Amino acid sequence: MAKKPRRTVPVPASLAEANHSLFRLGAIDRAVAAIESGLEEEIARLRKEAEEKSAPLLAEHADLATGLEVFARANRETLLARDRKSVRTSAGTFGWRVTPYKVEFLRGADKVLAAIKKLKLKKYIRVTESIDKKALLKDRPVIAGVKYARREEFFYAVSSETTTDPDAPADAALFAKTA
Repeated sequence: MAKKPRRTVPVPASLAEANHSLFRLGAIDRAVAAIESGLEEEIARLRKEAEEKSAPLLAEHADLATGLEVFARANRETLLARDRKSVRTSAGTFGWRVTPYKVEFLRGADKVLAAIKKLKLKKYIRVTESIDKKALLKDRPVIAGVKYARREEFFYAVSSETTTDPDAPADAALFAKTA
């Protein structure tokens, strides 16, 4: 397997070069945002175009499916002889199928839950347990296997304003006074 070529990382040697790095980061962020914005606009345009092209086909599809179902219901007795559930033709199959069982709540889930509790049928009640991390952070109890950690990480924030001269050490004098 071929090795990846190493990239050189530019490290600023002065505050002016750090300021220039921040300027370039902001310019790159804006360029990427413009590219992504163009992509989103293109996707929206293509999606709208596809919806317009497929709308008549989808309408015809719905009409044909409804018509087939009306025909099948009206002629079910003659189409499904000998306890058959579907009709096979050269173009495909249509008919009826029985779906798997599913649970439906007729009076609302809260009322059904209360009825199950009243009948003491606990095996039909699911209880999920999870650790409340917010409460742990708030109280910070000493528990084996729990660590309350934080770390220091580098950040940067580029200015939303663009300057024409990225090499101008705008804050260099201020930085030198506070350091």
